[in-house]
Amino acid sequence: MHPSTRPRQIRSTRRRREEALLQPAGIAFIRHAVPQALPFAVPNGGSRDVREGAQLKHQGVLAGWPDVGVILPGGTCIWLEFKSRKGRLSTQQKAVHDHLRALGAEVAVCRTLEDIEAFLARFCDLKASTKTGTRENV
Repeated sequence: MHPSTRPRQIRSTRRRREEALLQPAGIAFIRHAVPQALPFAVPNGGSRDVREGAQLKHQGVLAGWPDVGVILPGGTCIWLEFKSRKGRLSTQQKAVHDHLRALGAEVAVCRTLEDIEAFLARFCDLKASTKTGTRENV
């Protein structure tokens, strides 16, 4: 491995790890803050061989789709993309998010639990125990 590529790969691994930790924490927070909500992951990531990737694409998997959807009380569905503090959206993610917004959907890029809390609060009341500063148990 060329030495100039190593720091970039390390940073990329750290970002992926940060995102991998934020997503389950975010799902747990949503389930606690809005128990009636139905959060669900969209497992588009990961490495696949060419054949499996082609099969998934044929079945409707769409590159750039947000990480998590949440169906809220009343039927509103919102979309969350989890990113590390320095993570960037890919070109495909930007295009899909723009398309969703053009269709009237709500999409947020969340880098912290506070981002998730603020986004959720736009659509529903959160349990008092989940307000900022009282989330230690989540």
